[in-house]
Amino acid sequence: MAKRTNGEGTVYYDPRRQEYVGCIRYWSDDGEMHRKMFYSGKSRNKGDVTKKMNDWRLRHESDYAETHRVKLEDGIKAWLETCKKPDLKPSSYDRIESTINCQIIPRIGWRYITDLSDSIIQSEVINAIIEEDKLSVSTAKKAYNALNEFLKYSVHKKAITSNPMAMMKAPKPSNTVELDSFSEYTVIGEKDKALSKEETEKLRSILYTRWKIAPQRRRYVNGGAVDLILNTGLRMGEALALQWSDVNWKKNTISVTKNLIRVKNRSGKGKKYKLILQDKPKTEKSRRIVPLNKAALAALEDLKTAPGYRPEGFIIHNKDGAAVLPRTLEETLENMCAAVGIRKIGVHALRHTYATRLFEKGVDIKIISELLGHSSTEITYRIYVHVIDSLKEAAVEALDLD
Repeated sequence: MAKRTNGEGTVYYDPRRQEYVGCIRYWSDDGEMHRKMFYSGKSRNKGDVTKKMNDWRLRHESDYAETHRVKLEDGIKAWLETCKKPDLKPSSYDRIESTINCQIIPRIGWRYITDLSDSIIQSEVINAIIEEDKLSVSTAKKAYNALNEFLKYSVHKKAITSNPMAMMKAPKPSNTVELDSFSEYTVIGEKDKALSKEETEKLRSILYTRWKIAPQRRRYVNGGAVDLILNTGLRMGEALALQWSDVNWKKNTISVTKNLIRVKNRSGKGKKYKLILQDKPKTEKSRRIVPLNKAALAALEDLKTAPGYRPEGFIIHNKDGAAVLPRTLEETLENMCAAVGIRKIGVHALRHTYATRLFEKGVDIKIISELLGHSSTEITYRIYVHVIDSLKEAAVEALDLD
C-alpha cells in the first residue's frame, strides 16, 4: 500500500459508531498539528466521507493560499536573512545572496510563490541564464540550488502545498566535478589547469629575481608566496591566512587551521569589502598538517626577508605587515606569467600543479587527498580523473616492445 502524503487523510469503519469516519491531519501557522474529523452519518456510505474530506481540503488549501500570497522577492529575502544567515560562513552567504539578487529576483521575483511552476522556473530562470545571457551552467546550478532550497522550506512552512521543482533535474554540464559546497559542480577551466613541467620551470626561474639597478629590492615581493603554494598545494585563502606560529621548524610542517576571505562590509562604514580571518576551514578535513619540502622551506625563508615581516604576523604579508589581498596575489602571478611568456593562470592552478606532480610521482590517492584537504578520496578522484587516466595510458604504452 502506498504511503499517504501529508494532509491526505485516512478513512476507516468505526464498528462502535457503525459508520465510516475520516480524519485529516494538518498544521496551523504556529506549527501545531490539528485533526479534522468527518463522518458518514445515517447514509453509512464511505463515499460520502471521502467527498466531505475532498471538499474541505479544496476549501482549506484555497483559503490558505489566498491569505498567504507572498511575492518571491519578499519571501526569499526573508528566508535568506532569518534562516540562512545564521548558519552560513560570510563568504557562503555573500555567494548565495549574489545569486538570489542577480539571477533569481530580476527574473521571477515579482511572481507570487503560489504561482510558480516547473515550466516557469525552467524557462525564465535556468534556460534564460544559460541560453539567453550565455552564463555558465555553474551559475544556473547555483540559482537552481537556492530556489529549490527556498521552495522546500516554503512547503515545510505551509506557504505552498508542493514544491514545483520536485521533478526538475539540476543543470549539469559535461566534464564536471562534484564538490562539497553550495556550488556542487565546478569546471576546471583553462586558467586553473595545472602547469606543465616546462611552464613550472619558467615560472620558478623568476620568483626570486631582483632588479638589476637595485639588487637589494625585490622584483616580485610575493614570489615566495607563489613558490610556497606551488609546493604545498594550499588553497589561496589557506595560504594567505598562515601565520609564523603555524610553522613547526623542527618537524618541517605547517598547520592549516584558518582561512582568509574577502566578504562584503555590511557595517555601512569604510570600504565595500573587508578581509576576515576564519577559524573554520572549508571542510573538516581541511584542518590538516602539511609537510614542507626543501623548496617550501626556502620560500618561507625568503618571505622572512620581505618588507613588513613580523615574527608573530602573517607569512604572506605586505609592507605594513598586514595580510595580502587575494586579488593582489592573483595580479602578481599574472604578471609573472606574462614575464616568462606562459599562459595566464590563477593561483588555484598552483594547487592543481602540486597535485598533478604527486600523481606523476606515484603517490597514493588517499595521501594526496589528505594533503589537499579534500573531504573524501572520491572528490580527489573526480577532480584528477583526467590525470589518472593519462598516467594509466602511459603505463600501458611502456609495456609495448619495439
